[in-house]
Amino acid sequence: MRIDIEHLSVRIGGAELVADATVRAASGQVVGLVGPNGSGKSTLLRCAYRALRPSAGAVLVDGDDLHGLSPREGARRLAALPQESSSEFDFTVGEVVAMGRMPHQSATGRVSAADARACTEALATVGAGHLVDRGFLTLSGGEKQRVLIARALAQQPRILVLDEPTNHLDIAQQLEVLALLRAEPGAAPEPAATVPGAAARRPHRPHGHAHRRPHRPHRATRPEPGGPTLRPAVRHRARPHRHLRTAARGADAHAARRGVPGPRPPGAAPGQRRAATPLRPPPPPARHHRPCHPLRKCPVRITRLRTPATVAASLALVLTVAGCGAKVSDDGDEKAKDGKATADKGGHYPVTITNCGTETTYDKAPERVVTNDVGITEIMFALALEDRMVGYVMPDDKGDLDAVPYKDAYDKVPWLSKREINRELVLDARADLVFAGWNYGFRESEGFTPAALKKLGVGSYLLTESCRNGVGKARGVMSPLDALYTDLRTLGKIFDVEERAEKLVRDYQRQIADAAARAPKDRPTVFLYDDGRDKPFTSGRYAGPHDIITKAGGDHVMKDLKDSWVTVGWETVVERDPEVIVINNYGGTSAEQKKRFLLDYPPLGNVSAIRNKRVFTLDYADLVESPRNAAAVTALGDYLRGIRRDGNRPR
Repeated sequence: MRIDIEHLSVRIGGAELVADATVRAASGQVVGLVGPNGSGKSTLLRCAYRALRPSAGAVLVDGDDLHGLSPREGARRLAALPQESSSEFDFTVGEVVAMGRMPHQSATGRVSAADARACTEALATVGAGHLVDRGFLTLSGGEKQRVLIARALAQQPRILVLDEPTNHLDIAQQLEVLALLRAEPGAAPEPAATVPGAAARRPHRPHGHAHRRPHRPHRATRPEPGGPTLRPAVRHRARPHRHLRTAARGADAHAARRGVPGPRPPGAAPGQRRAATPLRPPPPPARHHRPCHPLRKCPVRITRLRTPATVAASLALVLTVAGCGAKVSDDGDEKAKDGKATADKGGHYPVTITNCGTETTYDKAPERVVTNDVGITEIMFALALEDRMVGYVMPDDKGDLDAVPYKDAYDKVPWLSKREINRELVLDARADLVFAGWNYGFRESEGFTPAALKKLGVGSYLLTESCRNGVGKARGVMSPLDALYTDLRTLGKIFDVEERAEKLVRDYQRQIADAAARAPKDRPTVFLYDDGRDKPFTSGRYAGPHDIITKAGGDHVMKDLKDSWVTVGWETVVERDPEVIVINNYGGTSAEQKKRFLLDYPPLGNVSAIRNKRVFTLDYADLVESPRNAAAVTALGDYLRGIRRDGNRPR
């Protein structure tokens, strides 16, 4: 994730307020704008958060023009806390925070459980849970700033812009807000902040050790001689933002009095902080987790906030850009915690894998996975990774679950949608990894691709069966069963369950080898019928049915098609005259309806399978890449052996 303000100029009423300013920030960097009143700092900021359109130049977020995005998409990427924020209506604190969820809601304004979680976590993070029922207008200045920061956090942006967040606050309130922004890593985004006067000259090192020299911002701006117009200065320094804590030492004592954890004591474990004595006891967790809404109360549950946004503040501005995904680790303390955890396991992480030709490094196992489609979901279930999932997306195509050993996982993991997976759903679930495939959820026509998710800070893992082979959009780079084994082993490496993955692979290979050993010598020809009346949709060489048919003892009549799932003509089916047709029990048309169509369709009247009524049905979950493939080989193998044993007798 990055933000680039390129050659930006603002002219209002003939006056040039900002001239050719360029500011850039990448993941983990902090950029500060410093200058006297009237130099154009806030004007530039207003362009950065879309309150003002520049006269020239552009504001780019991951290469996309921020002003060209829809209001909803723009609000999902960036949130702002301006200098002045007023309200004429006395909304409650819960209602104010809930307004931050509007970019994630549908046109009907329906509130989801994710909205409730975002609100309660944001309030808990800023320590304002006890204020949830208070009127906003009754709050002190410092309390209002906490609530407005909570609203921005509930918005779950990738970039958070704070314009003088300590403006109009007394010194105690300034320190309170700054202590909040310097909160414990993992509990809230970690900022770099400055305060006026002597406090700004006494920064802290990471983990609370004091600097002897004042911190200088990455990129400073100052007025050029001859006018107040804001122009970028030439000095530039780039460091990870976690090394830039610049609040006063006295903030720690004040933070302790307000109940904010202090710095890590010398010799303590990473992430451990000094205990603080709060002025009031924390509120108890809410029993019911109801959605937040601007016209309803927002329940409070104390929990750690995991947000992709990174918060920063400065005397004028600090922009902190946070990226999510496999290659980007958390802040220093979180990384130390993860390092300790993995050291106990023999240092499994970081791990580097190759998926569909793309190399990806994981510093830790993903924790909020969303899967798309039944086969993909059951791969995660077979690896016993349901605790790493926040939900799955699929129509009601689970098939027969009676013989599935992990059927209880379907009750444990939320069913997010029976429709198509999309960006809104993924962001709503706060996913850190999407496991899908080309035409198994990922599709360019809807802009839902691994590249698009990467821009949003969400990682992707592609089903190997769906990997593209470089010939247009054709899919398939290995045999379907090898694709299943590859995914099991690769996911085993990503999630540190390699032994479990290897055991599954051995069990499936043993079961399939046993079925293949009993295959008839005279292999019957087999056609896979998925659906389609004018033209049949079927399997090519690189879809699951090819290996299932072949290992079961059949001869796949479409094995020459070097793709996964394809459309052919009925004349091709008639010409190849299959002895058996396997129906894919999938979609709105039932298997019985498909069978009746095939038997009654005149052009197929002389096809051997139709003439002898040899039609066999398998569920969709059996035929796509999934842990059910081995059982499907056994079932089809038994049927094909019966064909040869019984001759032409209908089955």
